[in-house]
Amino acid sequence: MLVYAALNLPFLTWIVMGFFEAVPADFDGVAMTDGATAWGAFWRVMLPVAAPGIAAAAVLGFILSWNEFLFALILGGRRMVTVPVALASLQTSNGVEIAKVSAGVSLAILPMMIASRFIQRYLVQGLSFGSVK
Repeated sequence: MLVYAALNLPFLTWIVMGFFEAVPADFDGVAMTDGATAWGAFWRVMLPVAAPGIAAAAVLGFILSWNEFLFALILGGRRMVTVPVALASLQTSNGVEIAKVSAGVSLAILPMMIASRFIQRYLVQGLSFGSVK
């Protein structure tokens, strides 16, 4: 988990930083004029406005971690394997066990399909957040 965090965190931080920079600074100033503290303005104004971008970054981080193969193969060992490594191990000297690979791929994409169904609205908003000024 630490390796995945070390790989994905700089990229995801860069993406989320772009969403926070796209929020007008006037929002923060108006909230502080109304009596909110800097921390309160962040929690009550800035964070809800940037929530679609944070959701898009979270989905991207999940997909990048879920589909990662190389570090899982090197660091995992024999007893602890991830889904992509387990699917790659279905290639034997007799050939590829295509029925097992098909079933494994179907099960592997299921969590991503379920997650994308629930957060589709936020993902579309987040991906198009900075496109129209």
